[in-house]
Amino acid sequence: MKLTTFGGARDEDVLHWLQDTECIFDQVQLQSSNKYLAIQSYLGDAP
Repeated sequence: MKLTTFGGARDEDVLHWLQDTECIFDQVQLQSSNKYLAIQSYLGDAP
């Protein structure tokens, strides 16, 4: 599974994206405090 960016488009499901993101972060054992830093790179500009 690959982490994708989220831009807030109508066809994007934020809950699905968050679940996928959390799963990937858990697989790599990312600490909670670092999740907030990492997630910023995967948030795109909203349309």
